[in-house]
Amino acid sequence: MMYAVLICMAIASTPSPTFWFVSPPLEPSSTPSLAIVGTPALDAIYSPLRALANRPDAMASAGTAVWVLPAGLGGQSKILRSLRATWDTGLEAWIAEPAEGLARLPAWPGEGVLTHLIGSHLGPSVIVQQGDSAAYRIWSLRRGEWLERTTVPMQPRERVLLAAEEADDLVLLVGDDASIAMLRAAGIESPWQRTQLGAIDGQPQDLIFHDGNPLFGFQQANDIRELGHVQSGQILPWATLVDVPADARLVRGQEGLLLFHLRQDGPYVRLAEAGSKWYTLERSIGLSAALWSVLVLLGIAVVVVAMLLAGRGAGSDVVPKGCRVAPLSRRVLAALLDLVPGLLVCVAVLGTGSIEVLSALLAGPMPSTLPTLLIMAAVAAIWGFAWEVTVGYSPSKWLLALRIVPSRGEQLQWWQTLVRNVLKGVVIMAPPLAILIILTPLAQAPGDIVARTLVIDAGPSRPDGPPIDDSST
Repeated sequence: MMYAVLICMAIASTPSPTFWFVSPPLEPSSTPSLAIVGTPALDAIYSPLRALANRPDAMASAGTAVWVLPAGLGGQSKILRSLRATWDTGLEAWIAEPAEGLARLPAWPGEGVLTHLIGSHLGPSVIVQQGDSAAYRIWSLRRGEWLERTTVPMQPRERVLLAAEEADDLVLLVGDDASIAMLRAAGIESPWQRTQLGAIDGQPQDLIFHDGNPLFGFQQANDIRELGHVQSGQILPWATLVDVPADARLVRGQEGLLLFHLRQDGPYVRLAEAGSKWYTLERSIGLSAALWSVLVLLGIAVVVVAMLLAGRGAGSDVVPKGCRVAPLSRRVLAALLDLVPGLLVCVAVLGTGSIEVLSALLAGPMPSTLPTLLIMAAVAAIWGFAWEVTVGYSPSKWLLALRIVPSRGEQLQWWQTLVRNVLKGVVIMAPPLAILIILTPLAQAPGDIVARTLVIDAGPSRPDGPPIDDSST
């Protein structure tokens, strides 16, 4: 008896093209796992999400949902198990639901042996053969209830070779030793349309929806795979691919149609295009993003402690006579204006929108935001240092009447300007550090604490003293 292959295709209607497969054990003592490939990994990384006791007898998927027929009963089990994955943008990891094990689905009615398990974003469907006859029955699970499709018009000695489903549009490739036909039903209660196909070279291997129509794959000698659409009872060639092993399968990925091949040394994929090359899927570590977040938080805590200790050495910070600390509202506005050059560079270099850049600043250091934050930090540090070491203030500080002064009586040195701007970049990389401004008595940012500087109000009128002598800066 032939069962469904252990890799499955996501459909065009899913918002994030993905596919699932059974990842082999990494060690002899371990077990296989359900693994997912897809957004935003760009078809280069797979994530094992749930360990299995054994390889399932059948498996199907659609987008981020997968359904399996547990191993051990040879297709006679009537209970499917399911798993759904959700991409967590904060942790940058797939989160499996349920949290443990696999969800149990209702048993489908009727008797027989399951030969194919297929799925769409509406749910799974099962194709069951009645005894040794050529009679097949098909049920689709919709909103928790199994619905039987219209009777499949099979000819004597015909069997179902391949099946694919998009929404309720179901296509079967059926045949015997002499001929092959395509059966298609647009809905659960729709009549079947039969298209007899002409002579076909090769062994049927693939059936997947592509742009709303079924795309077939036939394996030929010398590892050649012919892909084609059905038109007027003929298979019209779509692509001829070489170096395709017989057990490779056509799937849908983030980059388009892919060929997937599970070798002994790991999973491989390639674009379903002439001239494309196989490349290895790398295994992700499920907790890497979470560990990254923990390490970042620990690093922030260490930096905060180090800065507070540095700020206590060699005397106390004092506000120079005739000055007052700048209002927090104007400092925040100046800091936002200082981010504009970095934002423009990110848009130009990375091609991202301003909203994405601002979202990265709010999200903080994560693997996906790291390039954006590095550019923002570097541009802000260089921009601020170049202005402050030249004229004593940045354009935003000039506009808002703010100045930088030393906090311990000496003249402002170039190294102080350098340190405070480098640490301004650190704050961009780790935004929680900015909270030091409201925790320190003199509203000092991390760079001010280490460089021993203050940002003061340089406006024409201050209640606590005369105008500042700018020559002191």
